[in-house]
Amino acid sequence: MSGKITLARVAAEAGVSVGTVSKVLNNRPGVGLEMRARVRKVAQVLGYSNPSVNLEARRLMIIFDALESPYASEVLTGVLGAATARGFDVLINTVESASEHSSGGSLSEWLKSGGHKADGFIFVTTPLTPDLAESIRYLGLPVAFVDPTNSVGSDIVRIGATNWAGGREATEHLLHLGHRRIGHIAGPILSDAAADRHEGYRSALTRHGVEYRQEFVRTAPFTFQGGLEAGLELLDQEERPSAVFAASDETALGVLEAARSLGIHVPYDLSVVGFDNTSYAEQSAPPLTVVDQPLNEMGVAAVNAIVGLLTNPESVTRRLQLETGFVIRGSTAPPPVIE
Repeated sequence: MSGKITLARVAAEAGVSVGTVSKVLNNRPGVGLEMRARVRKVAQVLGYSNPSVNLEARRLMIIFDALESPYASEVLTGVLGAATARGFDVLINTVESASEHSSGGSLSEWLKSGGHKADGFIFVTTPLTPDLAESIRYLGLPVAFVDPTNSVGSDIVRIGATNWAGGREATEHLLHLGHRRIGHIAGPILSDAAADRHEGYRSALTRHGVEYRQEFVRTAPFTFQGGLEAGLELLDQEERPSAVFAASDETALGVLEAARSLGIHVPYDLSVVGFDNTSYAEQSAPPLTVVDQPLNEMGVAAVNAIVGLLTNPESVTRRLQLETGFVIRGSTAPPPVIE
């Protein structure tokens, strides 16, 4: 009978120590993903039962670098739908809140403390630093990153979009309209996604024989304020761009405000392209032409990765890029004069 199955029996069948089984069933750190999956499977097959351990209940924690953005809302929608369908309870946290609850004041220390009581983690636009990567390996629980702002460690699951292709498509759209003075507001310097979008922009210029001009490029946070400040810098030059490709929707909205404050009409005097296709893009004035990043699907993919890491870690792709699309709206038009 299942009630007679002991930790020792599970340990013997799994070929590990009783201490290892105890760590796995109580979600304590120090056990690798493959061994953790094996122990849980053996316990389920044997019918191990303990009131303090529920092998079916799963708690998934999603941790945001910032929770206020429409980007976060889109990813969260995908996570919640997929997680609920898979039988997970979802806990929501932020880097700041988690760090405040650790003795060392850092996300890495909080993870190592084991006080989170989660079976897996999804990090959204969170820096994947060496310290955090080390803590994740020590933790031994399933972890997936959606668009980490920088990344180390090829063994950790990272989910994003085809940022290079998206950056190139945005720029080629502007080139096909006749623009040649195309500015770019890239994201943060340490962001892998921002770097890929910038390289896509640069590749499109090169492909069409258009000079890459450093004075037309700025870096800024993926925020409205970042786009506003960088947009004012770009547009207040004696020779300004006739079009701007911004590396996020929020940045693009800031550019629209910068243009408005300078009396520049969009799209007749200036074309603007964003990147994300959040709800804000369609509601802006004018509605934004954007690279469509599959944010909802990225959230779903993160949940699927967690499930795979729980059951068969070796089968999970460590780097997944979902294809971007392109949506033309009212913020782009041919340049006002032939350049």
